[in-house]
Order: sequence, then structure tokens, then C-alpha cells
Amino acid sequence: MGTPCKDKRKYTSKDEALDAIDKYKQRVVLVNNELNAYPCDRHQCWHVGHRLTKAESIAKWRIMNWWKIPYENRS
Repeated sequence: MGTPCKDKRKYTSKDEALDAIDKYKQRVVLVNNELNAYPCDRHQCWHVGHRLTKAESIAKWRIMNWWKIPYENRS
């Protein structure tokens, strides 16, 4: 439900992805959710992303796509 895989930055190794997380944390003081590196089998690389629960992921999708939800189902 997050950013499509094809639009994410691709890292060649886990170490490279972890370095990117460290650099991000040096630039950004407050981070809402913990960042993590995870492998991508589709692109044979590593991505960086926020660790969200299923409920948080659904809530984020609803906020970003509110206009797609029929009016009677909005709650």
C-alpha cells in the first residue's frame, strides 16, 4: 500500500541501504516510524522504508486516497 516498488530507490547491498538510513537520520531530526532496510526479490536489490503495522498502512492509504472511497463508506 506504500510507494510502488518501481518508484523506490534501489540499493545494491544491505550495508548500502543501512548507510542511507544513517545519512537520513543525520539530516532529519524527527522520524515518525523506525526506518528499516529490506530485500526486494523483484528487483534483486534492497529498499529502505518505514516500518508500519497493517492498521497504520491501511490508515495511510485511506488518507492518501480518500477521494477513491465512496462517500457512504467514509468513516
